[in-house]
Amino acid sequence: MTDVLELPEILSQSQDGLNASFRLRIPADSPYFQGHYAGFPILPGVVQIGWAEQLGRRLFPLPPRFVALEALKFQELIRPGYEVELSLAFKPEKGKLEFAYRCASGQYSAGRLAYTEAE
Repeated sequence: MTDVLELPEILSQSQDGLNASFRLRIPADSPYFQGHYAGFPILPGVVQIGWAEQLGRRLFPLPPRFVALEALKFQELIRPGYEVELSLAFKPEKGKLEFAYRCASGQYSAGRLAYTEAE
């Protein structure tokens, strides 16, 4: 997969083996807020998933074929200008990338992306 989404501003990044953490600032002028929704913009879930995969592919040898989303939960809304922490954990033995978007007061969203080597 090539980078296809415009990423948010990466304020900091750390990695320890198969775990990584990013501090992200979501620009108020991000194109992903346009039309989602007028008067009350929120970051679409599909963008959150896409950013997790895109950053995961930069750091980890994810298998080539995406097969499923698992345990996907959206608990809170991400709004323009928010700063969030994205944590990633790659489980190569299972072919899964776990992700979670958090802030000091709680979790915005979390889930797992499942992959396979088979075509």
